[in-house]
Amino acid sequence: MRARIHLRARTAAAEESDVEINLTTWPTVDEQALPEPQRANFLARVRAVRLYLSGADGKEIQAKAGISRGQVYRLITERCLAPHPDGRIFGWRGLLPHQRIRPYTRTAPLAVNPWGGGAVGALQALFLSAASQGLEAEFRQQILGNRKTLESSRRPRAVLYRWFLTALRERGFEQRGEWPFNVTKQGYKAICHYMDAVIAAAPLRTRLRTTWRPGS
Repeated sequence: MRARIHLRARTAAAEESDVEINLTTWPTVDEQALPEPQRANFLARVRAVRLYLSGADGKEIQAKAGISRGQVYRLITERCLAPHPDGRIFGWRGLLPHQRIRPYTRTAPLAVNPWGGGAVGALQALFLSAASQGLEAEFRQQILGNRKTLESSRRPRAVLYRWFLTALRERGFEQRGEWPFNVTKQGYKAICHYMDAVIAAAPLRTRLRTTWRPGS
């Protein structure tokens, strides 16, 4: 499906423009890997985008997808067409619920209590730290099973979690008492959510090389 969308100027100095969209080239998402209700939310957004680009009016989009026409415009222009770190646009990946288009940036020092409170953005802050340089890319490779040194390309969640903690220990995070070693559950929930996001956004051919599904 090909369509054109008019991009409104966001500032007085910016110019309006028309952009041609070819949905067949958009990076895809393995929707079957998404747990409910994230899957239902994602599919509603997909339906809304297709309706919008086919010329449907606001009433039809709202009735069939439950999303306003203005919201769909923002989903397309601010998320789907945004550049992804892999060099492409986000495409359909931009419609994933809770998918960060811009990395979370803390404006205050990380102060975590023993139960994990106050750790919003802790994993992203960890990946951006000098001590973990290159760790995120390596962890993604572990999740997707592309490393030839792995004993198997099938990496269950618990094994991946232990691998990540070991990698952090080797970089001195535990010795320095830094997150996730300074909280009770050692960041398990945040780390597993990250695994879910990586798997859900991966191409289907890569997704099939894993044994666990996000949310399992």
